[in-house]
Amino acid sequence: MIICLYVDDLLIIGSNIEDMAEFKKMIMQEFEMTDLGELSYFLDIEVKTSEWIFMHQKKYAKDILKRFNMSECNPIITLVETGISVQLEGDEEEVDPTLYKQIVG
Repeated sequence: MIICLYVDDLLIIGSNIEDMAEFKKMIMQEFEMTDLGELSYFLDIEVKTSEWIFMHQKKYAKDILKRFNMSECNPIITLVETGISVQLEGDEEEVDPTLYKQIVG
C-alpha cells in the first residue's frame, strides 16, 4: 500500500482492497475525513483507471490557456527558433515577472 499526503489530501493506493479499507477505517477513527471513493483528480492530475492507469493534465492545460486568452492559439512544437540568442532592443515594455511565472507554471 502507498499513502500520499499533500497538505490535507490523502491518497491511498494499493493492490489489496481489504487492507486499504482497514487502513481507511483506522485513520477515520483518528481524524475527521471524508472518503471520496475512487480517484479521479489529485493535484490537478486527472487519473483514469482500467487495465492501465492513465494520468494527464489536459483540463489544467486548457484552464491555463483560457485564463490567459490563448484558447484559440495554434499549438507548435517549439515556441522559438532554436540556436538563436535573445536580446533586449529599444523601448520594449518590461515583462511582469509574477504574470510570467503564472503563465509558465
